[in-house]
Amino acid sequence: MLYINSKSIKENNEIVKCNLNYPFIKKQEYKKKIISVINQLIYEDVISFKNVMNDDLSKCRFNDIFNIISEYKIAFNENDIISIPIEFSQLIGLYDITYVNCYNYDIGLGQYISLRDIFDTTTNIRDIINENISNEINIITNKYCNSYEDYDKQNKFKNIYDDQDFYIEEDGVVICFSSYEMSKDIPHFIEIKLLFSDYKDYLSKYTINNIYKNKDKVTN
Repeated sequence: MLYINSKSIKENNEIVKCNLNYPFIKKQEYKKKIISVINQLIYEDVISFKNVMNDDLSKCRFNDIFNIISEYKIAFNENDIISIPIEFSQLIGLYDITYVNCYNYDIGLGQYISLRDIFDTTTNIRDIINENISNEINIITNKYCNSYEDYDKQNKFKNIYDDQDFYIEEDGVVICFSSYEMSKDIPHFIEIKLLFSDYKDYLSKYTINNIYKNKDKVTN
């Protein structure tokens, strides 16, 4: 297990309240290089978000206080594998936009973990996941859109991307969609969880050996 500290940037003025929380992985000698790379990447993403928001605010006038916020959680931290989603939010009055960056890394191997590493890509798993996510999104859009036809015309879900944002938990992976990514009528950040138990015949050997605790139930 890796040791992770919390850091923050707090700046306030007449129109902006900035409260950015982010993780900092404590360096260990034999993993020093990759940990430094991850820490730097996270810090640069946080600073970039802050600078972009401040730049946008300098060009606009608001009557309400503008809040710039980031929060994170340690979704997975075992076997030298970490998964940390960070939510970046801008909030003014009741108007909120949130997007997520996910940092999934195998520290021992010194590499980023993608969805291709989680599932067996020699199968039709991508089509199965796309269909299941599409069904979930249809249920969600029915709650927010005026009609499914409106949603279908403007931004129908087709497939997950190769660089799709997701994070890892001990029993599955969570696919992330930012505010308004699915539809202009859906302001909320959306998460769709894919349980390993539902896809146990499609998991990669890497996932079976390093992540999924119930690997004894997997047949491949």
